[in-house]
Amino acid sequence: MGLGLGYRASSQTRRENRKYPIRNLLRDSATGRINGRGLSGKIYAILRGVGGSLVPVMLMEQKLNTQVRKTNKGVTTNYIGNSNDGLRLCIDPNNGELIDNEGYLPSTAEVILYLLMGGKNQLNPKMFPGGDISIASKLADIFIHTGEETILKRSIAENQLFNALSAKQITVRNDDTTNNKKTLLIAIPNEGGYKLTPYTADELFADTEDSVQKRMTVVRAIASQMHWNTDDILMNAKLNSPELVDIMNAL
Repeated sequence: MGLGLGYRASSQTRRENRKYPIRNLLRDSATGRINGRGLSGKIYAILRGVGGSLVPVMLMEQKLNTQVRKTNKGVTTNYIGNSNDGLRLCIDPNNGELIDNEGYLPSTAEVILYLLMGGKNQLNPKMFPGGDISIASKLADIFIHTGEETILKRSIAENQLFNALSAKQITVRNDDTTNNKKTLLIAIPNEGGYKLTPYTADELFADTEDSVQKRMTVVRAIASQMHWNTDDILMNAKLNSPELVDIMNAL
């Protein structure tokens, strides 16, 4: 398996005139490289070709933009991510219970929102291995890459408008861990571009129509802009942790 590093690879790689390198994920050394053109963040299966040469094949990027509905007529999959998508919210923000919403199941994007921002009132212990809601953020890491490193440094201060290349900005700021005072920072479509927009837990999980609309906005942003985590640190190191291996087995 390989991870594409894109144009902005290390300075050493650029000096060696190897733009768009592919990092070998099965090598212990961070310098392991595979010949080929590696687009940033893309995962490659490495096949052995004619004559024994290694051929990188880019795997399809899986977004988080689907919602499943089960009825007596069967199972259907709806694509979500815009205002006309028929998105249904299926988690009760008051207790974390699933809502019976005409056969719709929670979208992966909605689950991620709760994993990132939910507190003891929003996270239902029976949904977690061992009933331990403290692992919520670690489960979120399996789905998508978040954190301060995803944020462009001047985003908030300048209220800047960004293009689609910056749409994957998302992080959670812990203002008061004891009382679940969190702020979600996520790129939201705005005026033909994207703006990094803050949402507090109180704003997202209040029992109001405005809160419902904010949750739908965030869920749609996660669904349409994010994709499954392809972070090489997660794939190489974190899953070697016995704790996270147990989580994956439980899932």
